[in-house]
This record gives sequence, structure tokens and C-alpha cells, in this order.
Amino acid sequence: MGNLASVALVMAFAAIPFPSAGAETLTMAGTGAATEIARQLAEAFRRDRAGIDVQVHNSIGSGGGISAVRTGRLDLGLTIRPLSVEEQAAGLRYVPIGVTPIVFVVSRRAENKSSLTVAQLKAAFEGDLTAWSDGRPLRMILRADNETSMVKLIERYPGMAQCLEKARSIRGAIVALNDEEAMRLAVKIPGAVSLGPLSTLVAGAYPLRPLALGDGVIPSVEAVENGTYALKAEIGFVAPAGARPAAIAFMDFAASKQGAAILRANGVLPVSR
Repeated sequence: MGNLASVALVMAFAAIPFPSAGAETLTMAGTGAATEIARQLAEAFRRDRAGIDVQVHNSIGSGGGISAVRTGRLDLGLTIRPLSVEEQAAGLRYVPIGVTPIVFVVSRRAENKSSLTVAQLKAAFEGDLTAWSDGRPLRMILRADNETSMVKLIERYPGMAQCLEKARSIRGAIVALNDEEAMRLAVKIPGAVSLGPLSTLVAGAYPLRPLALGDGVIPSVEAVENGTYALKAEIGFVAPAGARPAAIAFMDFAASKQGAAILRANGVLPVSR
């Protein structure tokens, strides 16, 4: 993780207060892939459990959420990466929520482009493809090396790691610090193409549209479900050993029929547990 990303994570982590003793308040934070969805789940959960106040803090990344649960500053973390061996040894438990496509997005105001081939993506990352067919600039938004969307992209497409390494060496390369910033930059910068979870795009209501990758399959929950779209990542909760009853109830609610409907509406295919 770069210096700017590290500083941002530390500042966000420091802003999370310790839970008040005795208060029936449930706190959570973590990956931007699940933050807005967690807020929607919390709103529905409060209607069923009026005595529990659910607070979903702004995104602090998967690692930030996991660390905050480990130190007792959060009841639940939100993650888009698996727990490490060390984190599991510390007593943390991973509870899956669902699977979301990892998508390339472009502004709705941009050229009426519905897809890019993998070869075009590689050329764009390497700086060989710098304009859309109408002549307008094409700008690729990068992510941190260890960010899940980038990791999944590298795993899926051979040779992509070398393309991304070259992309980072290009003068003026733009790197988004988190999922939300990746979406905001794609909205702000004309002709920009960014990468992130479909859940962030849909739940955040960004004026962007996902691109198909060469085969014409538009990323969606249905495409993940029927196996036609393979670039994806699982999101989940992180809970401490001996999680509070309110935390267990919230995770159960997310897995309920009502919770599953909220997940699907926001770009996440629920998983059975």
C-alpha cells in the first residue's frame, strides 16, 4: 500500500470511537465494496430490531475493518479479502455475505462504448491506447498493488501484472486510494476507465456504467450466477470470538430472505451459509 493510502487508513481508523459500555449499539466498517450495502441492511434491520442502533462508519478498507475488530473498536468488519493465518489465529471469524463482479466502469456521458477487449485494456494500461474511437482521451485509473480488484484482475488475465507495472511508471498515472475514490474519479475525469466492485457502483448510485470484457457479457449478478462472468470477489463480515448477540443477529439478517433481496439489488449474489 502506498504512503497516501496508509495515511488515509490511519486517519480513518483513528476516527472510530470505542463502543460505549452498556449501550445497545452495533458498529461496523471496512471495505467500500460493502459499506453502502451495510447501511441499507442496517436501515432495514433497525425496523425489525428497534432497540439496536447500527452505526456503519465510512470505508477504512478491509484491513482497517479487520484491525478494528481485532482491537475491539468495532463489533463487525466488512472485508473483500480472506483472513490471514495470523488473523484467524487471533480468533477472528469470517462470515460470507455474497459475491460481486469486479467491473471496469466508464462515465455514462462518455462515448457509447459497451465493451473493451482484454488486448485493448492491456494497451490502455501500457499507454499504447490513449484515445477512444472519437478521439477523446482515454485515461486509466489505477489501484494499489494489493487491492483486491487488482489482485483478481492479475489472477484472471495472464500478462496483466506486467501491464500494470508499466502503467505505474507512466508519468501522471492516477491511483485511486479506495473503491469510492475509484468511482468518483471515473465520474470526474473525462474519458476515464476505472476498476472496482459492482456493489460499490450500484449501492453508491454513481453515474457510471460497467463495460463488458471482450466476450460481450455485461457484468451483473445474473452473469456471476450463471457462470458467464468470472472476474469477481467475495465480500463478508469479520467477527470476533464471542461476538455480541446483536452482531450475530445482524449477520443472520443479512443472510435472510429480506437481506438477500437487498444484496441482489446492489450487485451482490448472496451466498448460502
